[in-house]
Amino acid sequence: MSSTALEAVKISGRMQAALAAGIFVLALLLAAYTQNAWEDWYITYRASQNLAAGEGLVFQPGERVHSFTSPLGVLIPAGIAAAVGPATDVGVVLWIFRVVCALVLAGTLVVLARLGVRLELAFWPMLLLLGAFCLDLKTVLFSVNGMETAYMLAGVALTLLAFRDLSRRRFWQLGVAWALLMWVRPDGCVYIGALSLGLLLFGWRNAHIQSRAELLRCLVLAGLVTTVLYLPWFLWAWWFYGSPVPHTILAKGSMHDAAPWANRLIDMLRFPVISLYVPVSLDAMYLPPEAVAFGGWHPAVLWVSKLLSWIAAFYWLMPRSDAWSRGVSFGLFLLNLYFCFVMNTLYPWYIPPGTMLTTLVLALILQRALAFFASRENRPGPLMLRGAVVAFLVYLGGLFAAGAYHTHWRQFLIEDGLRRELGVWLNENSPTGQETVFIECLGYVGYFSQLKMLDWPGLSSPEVVAARKKHQTEKWETLIRELQPDWVVLRDHEADFISSRDPGLLQGPYREVKRFDREPDVEALPWMPGRMYFILDDTFVVYQRAGEVAPPVPPPSSADGSAGG
Repeated sequence: MSSTALEAVKISGRMQAALAAGIFVLALLLAAYTQNAWEDWYITYRASQNLAAGEGLVFQPGERVHSFTSPLGVLIPAGIAAAVGPATDVGVVLWIFRVVCALVLAGTLVVLARLGVRLELAFWPMLLLLGAFCLDLKTVLFSVNGMETAYMLAGVALTLLAFRDLSRRRFWQLGVAWALLMWVRPDGCVYIGALSLGLLLFGWRNAHIQSRAELLRCLVLAGLVTTVLYLPWFLWAWWFYGSPVPHTILAKGSMHDAAPWANRLIDMLRFPVISLYVPVSLDAMYLPPEAVAFGGWHPAVLWVSKLLSWIAAFYWLMPRSDAWSRGVSFGLFLLNLYFCFVMNTLYPWYIPPGTMLTTLVLALILQRALAFFASRENRPGPLMLRGAVVAFLVYLGGLFAAGAYHTHWRQFLIEDGLRRELGVWLNENSPTGQETVFIECLGYVGYFSQLKMLDWPGLSSPEVVAARKKHQTEKWETLIRELQPDWVVLRDHEADFISSRDPGLLQGPYREVKRFDREPDVEALPWMPGRMYFILDDTFVVYQRAGEVAPPVPPPSSADGSAGG
């Protein structure tokens, strides 16, 4: 990335410390304002707390179900709970975890700054790289709301830095970075493979590596280091749960009718074109969480994210661009294929590593454009590019503020004001504490009720997965009749949908006993971007089993849709 026309930025140790302190404070201020605890935090922490209390790493004591995805995401909170006492209020544990994650996020920013120095970025590309990282709401929010995102970002950043300095003597650094990715999530191997393939194809040469064969040897050695570091967890999980694959993956993997792989491959080949007019993961890179899934944001916001991400994801197709930029771009492209054609559902906490890679590619493109104009002594060109960087960062700051406002009210009205209260109510009104609850949103209700959850699609419940397979259906009314839970908790529109298909279920063996309604409070909000995300969750209805439940009819010849239609 060296250019005689551009002066590379030098970042001193004091400046690195200032960067780290800045994003650390920003992350904690965001956490304090929003008070956001993501739904999955409570799913994971219920297992963490049980481990700290001596019940084992399980969601339901006595049931060895791998109900979480991230090993680090469950073990670090378990360690905190053990240190402060398993009976300590969950909010205290969450705040300690937030501080730890904010420190990891700060370290990741320092790693990015060092990567920028190794790439010899000039001031404006470096400003874009670091500024966009700090001002992406998803990146900061999911690093302090109970998710494992900060660790995933650290693993990807360390992988990139290790690749830049890779040599036969430094292969272990890459192996450690890869091991971190695997300890964060089992699909860390996808990130490892995508970036490795991209840099193997394009950006394989550095000061120490002069052939692809030499790079391959380093990758193999790094893989051995990763295997040694990750193998203990892999073997323990296999022994304890009976499988190294998290049950959450098994449950989510069959949520949708899988399209034939031949059709998927065709769609992958068409991806550069269809991604321009179909909602895909590229749209989400610079958007607040759930903006793609639920809408409610200005179309211009969606198009800015889509076009910038599209440029970064397909930059590898430019034959005369520098090799390292193309390698990272190709890795980003492969990750988007994974998001769109393997995962099926776009989980917003998966997106920040993709956003970081997108920004890195854009910064490298900006570096090349500035060098081009500088070599021709073109003054308007660099001035326009600098203005674009400033405008983009101001734009991201505005999105950050709007998204934080949205999250603050969502937490107050829906998460704490409805789901948490619902879980507490079930706990207080449970006759025995042993009843079963059918529900989709497992986290808050599952944690605060402490009841046996029969959640859809079965993240904590093998019974639900077995019932889905037995009847070859996603119809909730069929699953309810098969499982016969003591309680059924539904959003109002879910209840209406079930009643339209099985009128006798919720007016016969089940009766409505409680309604949690925040619709008037949501309607009273004068301005709210992404309001639909509130509306879909603003009313829940609790049904209690009042009599015998007739078994479901025999399964049809083909699977049907879920209650949500």
